[in-house]
Amino acid sequence: MAAEPAEAVGLADLSGEALARSIRSLGEQVGAPDGLVTGTLFWYSLSGALARAALLQGVDLADPGLEVRPGPGGWPQAVTARPGGPNLSCLPDPIPEIAAVSGARERALWALATDSVANAALEAGLDPAAVVAALGPGAPPPRTATVGGRRVIRRGSCCLIYLCPGMSKCASCPRQPPEERIERIARIG
Repeated sequence: MAAEPAEAVGLADLSGEALARSIRSLGEQVGAPDGLVTGTLFWYSLSGALARAALLQGVDLADPGLEVRPGPGGWPQAVTARPGGPNLSCLPDPIPEIAAVSGARERALWALATDSVANAALEAGLDPAAVVAALGPGAPPPRTATVGGRRVIRRGSCCLIYLCPGMSKCASCPRQPPEERIERIARIG
């Protein structure tokens, strides 16, 4: 049975059936094999969208007008009509609920949040360690490396996209030999 299409929902309301519907919808779009993979992909995408919105567009993630909507291909995106100053404080709030709905481990979801925020911080010209530390004690510290003369995040998290039909591991995937990861990152840099 096909999942009902996901709809726009406020970040604070992203729980229960609304969250489950959003995760199922994405899973059907990408052909994910199970809820764990789908929940991981959902949070990988959403945490990245939220981090970029806060750090690159000055969005206050606690803004009640902030909505999570399905974007192209069912991937979640954050939308707000009014920037209010960067505020990442509530970015980790959905983690326990996503874990409960999908079966993903909270520690793995925290690692995804760390990598998303650290990448957005680098893109914004900020110190990734300082920005991630502001998320609270649940966030593992980010790791960086220099590849081809540029600073990159050495991801500790895996989005699991390679488990979906027709997909492969990301260039920065930690589930590949380090030499291969460095070579792939250097090619896209």
